[in-house]
Amino acid sequence: NMREPMLAKTADTDDDLRAGTQLQRGQFDIYGPLAKGGFGITYLARDSLDRKVVIKESFPHAFCIRIGSNVAPAKPHLAPEFDRIVRQFKSEALRLAALTHPRIVSVHQVFEENGTAFLAMEHIQGDDLFTIVEDQPDRLNATMIKSLLVEALDAVEAQAPDIGLLRADGHVTLSDCCAATELCTPGHEEDGKLLLVKDGYSPYEFYCDGAQDASSDLYALAATFHYVITGYSPPDSHSRMATIEAGQRDPVVPLTADAWGIDQAVLSSINLALSMDRDTRPGSASEWLDLLEGTQAEAAAPVAPAAAMWSDPIIADKIAQLVSTTNSALAEKLTEKRKKDAKRKGA
Repeated sequence: NMREPMLAKTADTDDDLRAGTQLQRGQFDIYGPLAKGGFGITYLARDSLDRKVVIKESFPHAFCIRIGSNVAPAKPHLAPEFDRIVRQFKSEALRLAALTHPRIVSVHQVFEENGTAFLAMEHIQGDDLFTIVEDQPDRLNATMIKSLLVEALDAVEAQAPDIGLLRADGHVTLSDCCAATELCTPGHEEDGKLLLVKDGYSPYEFYCDGAQDASSDLYALAATFHYVITGYSPPDSHSRMATIEAGQRDPVVPLTADAWGIDQAVLSSINLALSMDRDTRPGSASEWLDLLEGTQAEAAAPVAPAAAMWSDPIIADKIAQLVSTTNSALAEKLTEKRKKDAKRKGA
């Protein structure tokens, strides 16, 4: 009894492809929108083999308009940015298409049409984690969260994207998501360069130089699980850096076992992966998995929603002090492992 995904309910449908629109000479038939993001629209569709599929369209709302079925820059001076975004969408789609893993959504086709780019992928019977957190938080307990994190890290080892779909069988499958945009602020390199980042889910390096390594992907995964646990996404890392540089406390409050009923080692690994300092984060999914070895996640009650008290600076300070010892121990363990790995490679 696997329920069908709900089509997006919104009064603003001017940007959507209409139901019945066909793509690739009738190979895909659009049913309607599933979700919308700042840079794209996701549709439920059916392909020529009579399979339900998911179609993602590159549609950066701030830079384009729809004219009939076609997509075009909203203003002539926005054309370079629009073209760059579409190219990056296609590049990321091709990267996803090259991956083969039981926990990674399968890509059927990547193509350009109507002035933009599209990604056709398998339709997973299940719900995305964000929807579950909002509508069915009682489905998530400490044991399941740890299990989903381990499965996600296993997929990330294959360089998978960072949005989870909880399948009907209780396992997680990773797919991609739409991005948000920020501009660098004066004083940072490549000032003014437009970058595609997932607002609240991208590390600080994405906002200025666009440099990416394994720890950058793990930051995004940590932010996703921060949302799964707390019910809210972390502040975007650009704002975090500005706050820290102003001499104020990092607005990301470390996760603690007493607040969320999850083993502290699991939470501390997420805290480390959300660090602004790349060297503090796990350097790979396997490093993160090593940190989780031997942890015993308690079969806790469903995850509680975020509490208003977390905004209290006095309580936030006490929470930070409470987890500092655990976080430091985990960081030391990570550093020691890197030293041993380096010795083995040098031998």
